[in-house]
Amino acid sequence: TSVYRGAGMHFVAHGEGKVYWHNNHLYVEPIGPFNLKGALFFNEQIENVVVAKPVEHWCRFEIFNSLDTLGPMEAVASLNHTFVQSKKHGCSLVCLVGGNIAMRETIKAACNAIELAAIEFDTVQNAEHYALTIGG
Repeated sequence: TSVYRGAGMHFVAHGEGKVYWHNNHLYVEPIGPFNLKGALFFNEQIENVVVAKPVEHWCRFEIFNSLDTLGPMEAVASLNHTFVQSKKHGCSLVCLVGGNIAMRETIKAACNAIELAAIEFDTVQNAEHYALTIGG
């Protein structure tokens, strides 16, 4: 957890998650609700991992293990930028697993705006199987 200081107040970044590579799959697993500082920090971590990617062509897996994973509207532009960077750096597919409809629709809209395929799956295994069948 990061602490931000300003004008006599302390702002703690709320929200956490995991971002990691496995072969040519990038796994993004946000956990719980995020405040603005936490969402911006997590999105920055995603971009750092994307830019330092170990593969040329890859798929991104957005895995939501909780229905309460959500961030503030003020962080949507930052989230959208992570998908722009993903496409720019070789991502060909975003697989969505779990979560709430608000997050899934936000991500699908971001991907649609940049013509990056985003598909919902009921399990991580089904998403991985699909990605492998299309060469991702």
